[in-house]
Amino acid sequence: MDPQLTPQIIAWVREQGRGVHVRRLYDCSAEEIRVLALMSAGKTNKQIAQQLKISLGSLSTRLRALYKRLDISRRAEATRYFVEWRKENH
Repeated sequence: MDPQLTPQIIAWVREQGRGVHVRRLYDCSAEEIRVLALMSAGKTNKQIAQQLKISLGSLSTRLRALYKRLDISRRAEATRYFVEWRKENH
């Protein structure tokens, strides 16, 4: 492989993967989008649970399901994809 093409190929692969996650957000419920919006606003899980009037355990269960749906494992990934999705939709 041409060493000069390597950075371009890596960037393309990353961009393609990112698009998949952003597209998956279109399948999220309004409640899941609200959770993502609160996360991206820097709210803690405790604050999110209080705002949604649910237990912290219920929120944790919802987050695990959301992460699985989006095929991610970190809060930062969820926030990044939500911010990208919001840019496309607003």
